[in-house]
Amino acid sequence: MARPKGENVIRKHFKLTEETAKLLAERSKAENMNESEYIRYLLLNQSEHPRSKELELEIMRCGMR
Repeated sequence: MARPKGENVIRKHFKLTEETAKLLAERSKAENMNESEYIRYLLLNQSEHPRSKELELEIMRCGMR
């Protein structure tokens, strides 16, 4: 997912459990994306892909700790 030239970049830092980090790594690799691309993909396509809700909820749960 290439960023348009000149577009600002905002970095977000968040915590994950080891289990969630492994899940993110596995799923992003399966989709041939890096982890940042995969997270953006899930966020932008969540209504089209119900399975993305599972990871989104896990990320939210871990962020509440």
